[in-house]
Amino acid sequence: MLVIEVLGALQFLKKELISLSDLGQILGIGRAAMSAKVQRKSELKPEEIKQLEVYFGVDIEDFVRKNTAPKNTSSDIKDEIVKTVEEYLKT
Repeated sequence: MLVIEVLGALQFLKKELISLSDLGQILGIGRAAMSAKVQRKSELKPEEIKQLEVYFGVDIEDFVRKNTAPKNTSSDIKDEIVKTVEEYLKT
């Protein structure tokens, strides 16, 4: 998961501003190194995400999964079309 995604999820879940410096301190990484990770669009390792989840007492991965899942898959749309047509034909 990208550093910026984790940061955004944490800020939303905790309802407070959290800086890259904060993340760096928790993970034992300097502010400049965290900033470089963002610039390179680096992903945090699973163990780093887990460390942040424990520190902040939230489930980042579950939050991101729930909020990035597609709302309508093509099969959902097809099912809805079939249902609508069947209801129309009954009338």
